[in-house]
Amino acid sequence: MSLADAKNSHGKYKSPKFLPVLLYLRDIREEITSPQPPTLPELITNHLKTQPAFAELNPQTDWFNQQLKNGKCLVMLDGLDEVADSNERSQVSKWVNKQMESYLKTAFIITSRPYGYSSAPVDEVEIILKVLPFSLEQMKLFINSWYLQTEIRSRAGKNNQAVKAEAKKNAEDLIERIINNRAIADMATNPLLVTMIATVHYSGSALPGRRVELYQKICDLLLGTRQAAKKIKAPLTSEQNKSVLQVLALDLMKRETRTFEPAEVENLIASELQKIANITLTPAEFLEQVKDVSGLIVEKEQGKLEFAHLSFQEYLAAAEVKELQQEKILIDNFCNSWWAETIRLYAAQSDATNLIQAALQNQTVASLTLAYDCLKESKKITPQTQNQLENILEAGLTSQDPKIAQIAAQVKLARRLNSLLRINETQEIDQSYLTWAEYQQFIKDTFGTNTIEQDFLPTNSTSLSLTQSVTGMSFQAANRFCAWLSLNSNFDNNFIRYRLPTEAEAKQYPARDEKHLTCWTQENRNNGEGIRIVKDQCPQQYRQLLEHLAAGNWREADEETAKMMLKVANRESQGYLSIEDIEKFPCSDLRTIDQLWVQYSDGRFGFSVQKRIYEAQGKDWGKMERALEWSSENYSIKAPVGHLPFTLPTKYLPTPTTYKKFQKNIFGFVALIGNEKGSVKSEEEGYSYLAQRLVNCNL
Repeated sequence: MSLADAKNSHGKYKSPKFLPVLLYLRDIREEITSPQPPTLPELITNHLKTQPAFAELNPQTDWFNQQLKNGKCLVMLDGLDEVADSNERSQVSKWVNKQMESYLKTAFIITSRPYGYSSAPVDEVEIILKVLPFSLEQMKLFINSWYLQTEIRSRAGKNNQAVKAEAKKNAEDLIERIINNRAIADMATNPLLVTMIATVHYSGSALPGRRVELYQKICDLLLGTRQAAKKIKAPLTSEQNKSVLQVLALDLMKRETRTFEPAEVENLIASELQKIANITLTPAEFLEQVKDVSGLIVEKEQGKLEFAHLSFQEYLAAAEVKELQQEKILIDNFCNSWWAETIRLYAAQSDATNLIQAALQNQTVASLTLAYDCLKESKKITPQTQNQLENILEAGLTSQDPKIAQIAAQVKLARRLNSLLRINETQEIDQSYLTWAEYQQFIKDTFGTNTIEQDFLPTNSTSLSLTQSVTGMSFQAANRFCAWLSLNSNFDNNFIRYRLPTEAEAKQYPARDEKHLTCWTQENRNNGEGIRIVKDQCPQQYRQLLEHLAAGNWREADEETAKMMLKVANRESQGYLSIEDIEKFPCSDLRTIDQLWVQYSDGRFGFSVQKRIYEAQGKDWGKMERALEWSSENYSIKAPVGHLPFTLPTKYLPTPTTYKKFQKNIFGFVALIGNEKGSVKSEEEGYSYLAQRLVNCNL
């Protein structure tokens, strides 16, 4: 609504035309908390009189009073959390509440970080919206909008083509830099932090070349510079805040935790505060100040705090290790994945020689992958150590020693998987094509000493360089490679599944290099060339289905599919799905089930396969049933294309004969009793509902 006001595009969005009023609560708090606070129209009028741009307007208080009474204004009150004093914040909240009661027809928007609003809620507020993490596309949109508005503001409101072109150029530069750095891309999903990243980029026309420098600048912005710009008084300088937070961060790293309660760290913080001259701040006050003013620490849940992003905890811990010269902590934990990013950030500030030597003395895929990261980011390293590592990882690909060659290829693949582009909270995509060295690991694991199937061999495999992109294998081979990756991934509360991209994903997130190549996709099964992968975080509940499919246990996978669909729809006690259940079945779950079937059957089975056959048969149910040979069961990979999934949740029918007929096809899971709500009268009608759901879910 406010965006429509700003762009004067009410007609396009069919939103009411309001007079926008923007007030920064931190700037007007003194007036609001005075013994005789002004009314909202008085405050607006007085505020306009102090603005040179509005000097000629000379509005009367009563004019604004009438506009507010008639609901003609959109009042935007920004930054309740930036009223630092809790008593003043409470007074401001009560004043806002009173104005909302006085002007019931007026639309109000109040912005605040969660803690600011929870400590001083406004009773008249009806709807509370929380800012969620950005997806990649949302992040891009935000940066483009941020840069445009920043350029307009810096040029006294000018919004011509030259301004737009400059904003577009700078925004694209920043987006490219974020995308090409996985750690920064993860951070950029946080709306506050991406604003900080953009601010650093804008002030220097570029991001610092090294992540560690960016983290330092963002910490400085959050802990000092930003408050100074907003005229918010802070009891400690940025460096003083950092000195205390570094100790806290290292303590949390040692305890392998992100969250903490204030009482746990009270003595630790008190000891550090005592080292700062002329400071009487208590540990509780320090944490409140960092949480409420800078936002570098946030309240995860009631009474539990954590750093706004794990990267800040890791950066500050690395800085403390460097300051204390306690490198041994990192060497002792080199094989502990919890410390990996702290080790990288320490290497970026220090001599990485000893860290890399620790990896060379204990050569595993994980330790050498981390060592190679340290080499790339290190501030300093001895030439001898650098040569040792490079000989293993780069020259090692062509080594005559099978063990060294295997480790080098595995490290190369591990580094690829660690640097995927994050699309959203659950998906990441590869931006380059798989190499022959990486693909060979799959071939060796799959075939061992047996003859390799021709479809699995790339073009010119005998002359192909190990660092070249592998092309020419079949869709089935590319698909099996992704399945192999999935089965070799570590499982936790969520399991990781690798798959080929969809056509839309491949087009939206193209490869950075070798743009002449086309990649295999879920839809393109005939003329692909190279392999790119997508990483999905799937719910743990689908692990059993994946294992049945990967083992080729088609009957068990069929039964597990039925079980999972009932569970997802919360219909386990009923034992069947109704029309309403189908129409509301979650697309994410339907897509997961379908993609697992498609992937592990090499494209033969799955709902999307059945849908394509249904459409190819002119949506004629009888022709489809005959094409899929649903008159009999066939739990074999040689079953007709689209035959599975076959047996799904059923509802008992009035007669055994009818029940038997419907149990033996995909539509048994629709409620089929005619006098029951949500039932269907025929198999064809049943499939039409499922087919429409597949269309709606873009399967």
